Amino acid sequence: MLKDVNIKPPAADKDFSKEKMKTIKKSNSLCKLDHFLDEDGVLRFSGRLRQSSTPYDVKHPVTLPKKGHVTSVILCNFHQLIKHQCRGINLNEIRSSGCWIIGVSSVVSNHIFKCVSCGSSEAVFKNRRWQTYPKIA
Repeated sequence: MLKDVNIKPPAADKDFSKEKMKTIKKSNSLCKLDHFLDEDGVLRFSGRLRQSSTPYDVKHPVTLPKKGHVTSVILCNFHQLIKHQCRGINLNEIRSSGCWIIGVSSVVSNHIFKCVSCGSSEAVFKNRRWQTYPKIA
């Protein structure tokens, strides 16, 4: 919407983003990542793929918080899209789509644990009891 009016958001300024990042506490998980604000003001992760020929969204995925409504909606969408597969497949789909969720492994695990469809299929295996061996005389 801002592009239509030709107004540049203040967050897109590189100097502003560096100043803003200096105010983040050292204990924050964002400080450990190499990230930047793009021209739309979206926080993106910049890793080792900078010089590769892969698409921009894969090279610089959108950084999302661990807890948040948008993160939950994206996670739910991919979990249903891949038909309630395991955690590893969920992780691969999310990362290949251009999203970088901070702490994604635990977020996906919690989502699968709370999923009604996945929980009912796992319940059969969790409540299974092993039979005892017969007594050998």
